[in-house]
Amino acid sequence: MAVFIVFFLIKNKWIATYIVWAILCTLMKYTPLAYVTMHTIFIGVVFYQVFANCLDKERVKLALNAICIIAFIQVGIMVLQYFGAWLIIFPKVVGASTNAEFIETSTYVGKFLIINRGDYPIFGFMSNTNMASSLLAVCLPAFFRKKWKLFIPIVLLGLALSRGFGGIIPAGLVLSWYIWYGAGRYRWPIIASIMGIIIFYFLEKKPFKVGYTSSLWLRYMVWKQIILEVIPVHWIKGWGTGHFATVYETTMARRDIIAHNEYLQVWVEHGTIGFAIVLGYVVSTLKRIFKRHTETSRAIMAGLVVCFLNSGVNFLAHTTVMVVMLVYMALYEKECQS
Repeated sequence: MAVFIVFFLIKNKWIATYIVWAILCTLMKYTPLAYVTMHTIFIGVVFYQVFANCLDKERVKLALNAICIIAFIQVGIMVLQYFGAWLIIFPKVVGASTNAEFIETSTYVGKFLIINRGDYPIFGFMSNTNMASSLLAVCLPAFFRKKWKLFIPIVLLGLALSRGFGGIIPAGLVLSWYIWYGAGRYRWPIIASIMGIIIFYFLEKKPFKVGYTSSLWLRYMVWKQIILEVIPVHWIKGWGTGHFATVYETTMARRDIIAHNEYLQVWVEHGTIGFAIVLGYVVSTLKRIFKRHTETSRAIMAGLVVCFLNSGVNFLAHTTVMVVMLVYMALYEKECQS
């Protein structure tokens, strides 16, 4: 009964089909992990559908404005952290000795402010630098509108401070696309500058150098193991909802809670069927929204493209950045109806 209710209440049939399949995968191998994951998925889907139902033309603009304000707050906190002012949120450091060092070298100013000018990661109000760059990347397209586009450099500043490739590369690509349509004869110099920054990142970081322990190299090694050794075992229906961490630890003798790639995570947990449904949603979304040419629709389309690209190197669905992605998905549904 729940399966049929979900299918007919959710307007986008790709999403509805995926939820139905996820429920079936959960029932095939029901565990506490499956329950928690499915519960989270349901909360997200309810938020998406309720939000989509409440939208009108004015609320679409308000939602995009809210995304821009979130970006302002994020960059503001990152700038404070760059200058050594840690407001409420402390840096994510590894090891007891490093934490002790941060506490010992800090100056407390009241209850919510610490001054420490040490060399610590800058991530705003997110949990790490990759998530900081991901948040700013998905927020960037909301600025692809009149007046708001003047503040794009502020978002770029935040991306530069984060130094997270997962957000910088998708943001650079969609920004290049946006400039191509709006920069006239200056488009090539600007696009060349953006691509130069991305290339410089790869040359400076050397993320694919053999033996180099960058986050991108580690991701590559995990993805390779997933594709060659984990997925083939249960390639049709998958290992079950929420079981990636357990499966990977069992088969690979190492623990990775998430795949840092939402598509591969879906493929592991929900098999080729679930993976095909997700790809179907991505392709159908891009085909439909590329036909619309209003300023608002281009901003929404660019937002979804960033989300789709970033999901290939990060785990948006497992963080609070997913809320912004759900907002874009709801805005997309409204744009397609208008």
